[in-house]
Amino acid sequence: MVTTPKHDTSSDSDNDQRERQRARDQCVGTGQESGVRCQAAERHRRDERRAEVTDEGVLEHGLRLARAGHKGGLSSVLGEYGSGALKCVAGPEEIMTVVALMLDPPRAGLSLPDLAATSPLNDEEAAELAAAMAKDIMRAVDRSGGDLLVNFRPDDLLPEAHQTDTSAEAEVRALAADALDDLGEVRFEPQVGSTPSARAGNTVTHLLREEGAGSVAIVPGNTPFVTRTGIDQAAMQLRNNQVVLGPGQSGAVYYAGFKDTIDFSEALETPPLWHLTDLARDEEEYTTEFLPMQPTVRTGEELGTVVAQIRARVAAQRIVPEFTATRIQEWGLIVDEDDDGAPTLVRE
Repeated sequence: MVTTPKHDTSSDSDNDQRERQRARDQCVGTGQESGVRCQAAERHRRDERRAEVTDEGVLEHGLRLARAGHKGGLSSVLGEYGSGALKCVAGPEEIMTVVALMLDPPRAGLSLPDLAATSPLNDEEAAELAAAMAKDIMRAVDRSGGDLLVNFRPDDLLPEAHQTDTSAEAEVRALAADALDDLGEVRFEPQVGSTPSARAGNTVTHLLREEGAGSVAIVPGNTPFVTRTGIDQAAMQLRNNQVVLGPGQSGAVYYAGFKDTIDFSEALETPPLWHLTDLARDEEEYTTEFLPMQPTVRTGEELGTVVAQIRARVAAQRIVPEFTATRIQEWGLIVDEDDDGAPTLVRE
């Protein structure tokens, strides 16, 4: 990697120094020193940091902050420079996480089984929504610094009523082909175990102990709001914590990352957020960190939160999970008031 020499800030001109001091004084003059930082001074500090280091230097600085325990030390770096450059600095074995998407084949009545009874969607549409969220997650992981493992429930572990002539593996591979341009680095492995907790535990334990992964994350596929930046920030938090959890609604988790194993026998029992935290606490010298909460989907009420957030982000012209947003638009899903004035999910 070609780098340029770091800029020596000690050689800044007197004029530059006076300009920065003027901006800081402007904060004091407007009474902002005890509240939100003055934007002018903040811009100068940001410009200083960018001048001090090259792209690689910035990433190294972010890593140093993370190693020292500073939360969010890498967040702005990831947003500006992307996770691909991160591997150049730290190496994938040092920082990146194997992200296992725990996936059922998207079949009516099997995927999101509580949704049809509690929302305007039918069973077939619930399965299509599950497929859309899975594709959004695959794309986010693929664009992150993590390694994508599609960990599907094989045919022999599916209820007999949901077994078809098409194999589970073929269906999830078709989803990945729709979501990604290249499947060359995507792994597809069947789940092993009789319960969700056992299947998650087997995956994490095998990857950590047998394959020597530095960290492993379980993603249940219950929210479309798994982002590239979020995955990379979680990987950084796993450098200093044995467990990192992404809380969802009603005690759900949308992300569960591990640097070491726990007792997974009842790890995903309801509510999994509490069970995973409690099990980590039982392990000596384990620490647990939490990601920002995201809306997860199990019922119509929970889907309403996702719909409202996506609609708002579209109105604000912000990035949205493409596949899920497309389905919401096609189905005309909105959140409106019912006869009692309470928010409810309906079709336009």
